[in-house]
Amino acid sequence: MRIIKSCIFCKQDSTSSKSVEHIIPESLGNDELILDAGIVCDKCNNYFSREIEGPVLNLDGFKRLRFYELIESKRGRIPNCNVMLCGEECEVHWQEINGENSLMIEV
Repeated sequence: MRIIKSCIFCKQDSTSSKSVEHIIPESLGNDELILDAGIVCDKCNNYFSREIEGPVLNLDGFKRLRFYELIESKRGRIPNCNVMLCGEECEVHWQEINGENSLMIEV
Protein backbone atom coordinates (compact mmCIF):
# COMPACT_ATOMS: atom_id res chain seq x y z
CA MET A 1 0.00 0.00 0.00
CA ARG A 2 1.42 3.38 -1.02
CA ILE A 3 0.98 6.26 1.42
CA ILE A 4 0.35 9.54 -0.35
CA LYS A 5 1.78 12.59 1.34
CA SER A 6 0.65 16.10 0.55
CA CYS A 7 2.64 19.31 0.98
CA ILE A 8 1.56 21.36 4.00
CA PHE A 9 1.64 24.52 1.85
CA CYS A 10 0.29 23.75 -1.63
CA LYS A 11 -1.52 20.48 -0.70
CA GLN A 12 -0.13 18.76 -3.83
CA ASP A 13 1.20 15.19 -3.81
CA SER A 14 4.68 15.31 -2.25
CA THR A 15 5.31 11.55 -2.05
CA SER A 16 8.33 11.75 -4.39
CA SER A 17 9.82 14.90 -2.81
CA LYS A 18 13.43 14.43 -1.78
CA SER A 19 14.30 17.63 0.08
CA VAL A 20 13.85 18.13 3.79
CA GLU A 21 12.55 21.43 5.17
CA HIS A 22 14.69 23.25 7.72
CA ILE A 23 12.29 25.08 10.04
CA ILE A 24 15.09 27.56 10.76
CA PRO A 25 17.48 27.88 7.77
CA GLU A 26 20.74 25.96 7.74
CA SER A 27 22.45 29.28 7.04
CA LEU A 28 21.48 30.37 10.55
CA GLY A 29 23.13 27.31 12.06
CA ASN A 30 20.15 24.95 12.24
CA ASP A 31 20.93 21.30 11.74
CA GLU A 32 18.35 19.86 14.14
CA LEU A 33 14.91 21.40 13.49
CA ILE A 34 14.09 19.61 10.24
CA LEU A 35 10.86 18.28 8.75
CA ASP A 36 11.07 14.93 6.96
CA ALA A 37 11.12 14.74 3.17
CA GLY A 38 7.60 14.95 1.76
CA ILE A 39 6.15 17.22 4.45
CA VAL A 40 6.98 20.15 2.14
CA CYS A 41 7.22 19.42 -1.59
CA ASP A 42 10.43 20.18 -3.49
CA LYS A 43 8.73 23.01 -5.43
CA CYS A 44 7.58 24.84 -2.27
CA ASN A 45 10.88 24.15 -0.50
CA ASN A 46 12.81 25.68 -3.41
CA TYR A 47 10.43 28.64 -3.56
CA PHE A 48 10.87 29.46 0.13
CA SER A 49 14.63 29.08 -0.14
CA ARG A 50 14.93 31.29 -3.23
CA GLU A 51 12.25 33.92 -2.59
CA ILE A 52 12.23 34.25 1.20
CA GLU A 53 15.28 32.79 2.94
CA GLY A 54 17.82 34.07 0.39
CA PRO A 55 16.72 37.72 0.43
CA VAL A 56 16.30 37.74 4.24
CA LEU A 57 19.70 36.18 4.86
CA ASN A 58 21.27 38.84 2.60
CA LEU A 59 19.95 41.68 4.78
CA ASP A 60 22.76 43.50 6.61
CA GLY A 61 21.45 42.51 10.05
CA PHE A 62 21.47 38.80 9.26
CA LYS A 63 24.87 39.00 7.55
CA ARG A 64 26.30 40.72 10.63
CA LEU A 65 24.73 38.13 12.94
CA ARG A 66 26.26 35.31 10.90
CA PHE A 67 29.61 37.14 10.77
CA TYR A 68 29.84 37.79 14.53
CA GLU A 69 28.53 34.35 15.51
CA LEU A 70 30.67 32.52 12.88
CA ILE A 71 27.58 30.88 11.36
CA GLU A 72 28.51 29.21 8.08
CA SER A 73 26.28 28.88 5.04
CA LYS A 74 25.48 25.48 3.54
CA ARG A 75 28.68 25.89 1.54
CA GLY A 76 30.77 26.58 4.65
CA ARG A 77 31.14 30.33 4.11
CA ILE A 78 30.85 33.09 6.68
CA PRO A 79 29.77 36.40 5.11
CA ASN A 80 32.16 39.34 4.99
CA CYS A 81 31.35 42.48 6.95
CA ASN A 82 32.06 46.17 6.32
CA VAL A 83 33.23 48.19 9.33
CA MET A 84 34.50 51.70 10.01
CA LEU A 85 38.11 51.76 11.19
CA CYS A 86 39.73 55.14 11.88
CA GLY A 87 37.11 56.82 9.69
CA GLU A 88 37.71 54.46 6.77
CA GLU A 89 35.31 51.77 5.61
CA CYS A 90 37.07 48.41 5.55
CA GLU A 91 35.99 44.89 4.65
CA VAL A 92 36.53 42.31 7.37
CA HIS A 93 36.38 38.57 6.89
CA TRP A 94 37.24 35.37 8.68
CA GLN A 95 40.01 33.19 7.33
CA GLU A 96 41.20 29.85 8.63
CA ILE A 97 44.92 29.87 9.40
CA ASN A 98 46.55 26.79 10.96
CA GLY A 99 43.11 25.42 11.87
CA GLU A 100 42.08 28.62 13.70
CA ASN A 101 39.63 31.31 12.56
CA SER A 102 41.50 34.60 12.15
CA LEU A 103 39.95 38.00 11.58
CA MET A 104 41.35 39.65 8.45
CA ILE A 105 40.96 43.38 7.74
CA GLU A 106 41.37 44.71 4.23
CA VAL A 107 42.40 48.37 4.14
